[in-house]
Amino acid sequence: MRDVDIIPQNAQLCYTTTMFDAMKNLAASRGFARLYALPLLDLSPWKQDAANAHIHAQLPCDLPSLFPWARSVLLLAYPYAPYPPDCRIPAYYITSNQAYHAHKALAVEIAALGCRCEPVEPPLRALCLACGVGAQGKNGLLRIDPFGSRIVLFALITDGCAPQPVTDAPAKPCPDGCTACMDACPVNAIHPHGLASSAIVQTECMRYYMDDVPYPPFVCALQQKHMGCEICMDACPFNAYNTPVTPSEDTQAAFQAARLASGDDAPARALVGKNITRHGKLTLEAQNFLSRQE
Repeated sequence: MRDVDIIPQNAQLCYTTTMFDAMKNLAASRGFARLYALPLLDLSPWKQDAANAHIHAQLPCDLPSLFPWARSVLLLAYPYAPYPPDCRIPAYYITSNQAYHAHKALAVEIAALGCRCEPVEPPLRALCLACGVGAQGKNGLLRIDPFGSRIVLFALITDGCAPQPVTDAPAKPCPDGCTACMDACPVNAIHPHGLASSAIVQTECMRYYMDDVPYPPFVCALQQKHMGCEICMDACPFNAYNTPVTPSEDTQAAFQAARLASGDDAPARALVGKNITRHGKLTLEAQNFLSRQE
């Protein structure tokens, strides 16, 4: 084979490796602890599984057809520390809002390297499990070692690098005899007779009913945190290393119950994201919390 036939292939390999390393460095500077370059897969079976479980799902699934120009999906993992279990402030949603803005900025930075890069919202847990990233717990949540399930996931799609091997050690599956999340769930949404990979029945989980307001009465009676429920995460042994941290004084002030109940929710909404706190969600939740203390 002539040298001229070899050079382009080797040059492409060098370009790919160097580009992926540059992407990882940019991701780390934005707070992402992991960056994976995964293949574009057709995840349509996930949508069918969701339909079978009576869950309405509209995320883009057939990635090769939807993005014919792309070479890989960049999966980004942003870890976070929880707040104390008795704190009503949602550490996950504050981190999710931070990671959302970080991944949008990262897309611009990666594009500046000379490739195409755009945010994308496929079913990320399905993509991870198909590519050997992490493991799914009995509570249905994805775990990536060493962060447990205290992670926020986002994704970008790019033509800048080929898929890269997943070099992490596989996350350990839930032990057969562990029932920590099942025992902790206040609505018994996690069943030992559930699916092999996950025992949760999503339509029985409190979080399933918390996208819109007002919430059903059973959620109002049992809700412990704003915007979601983290009880199964608090109980999970794989999250034991996650030492709780105290929210900043500004965050505590923004989520002061009386303040939110009065309708002064702008500072709190800025922390967790305005799109998911429309229709007075935080105010209604605070009013509910206060009424339960009377």
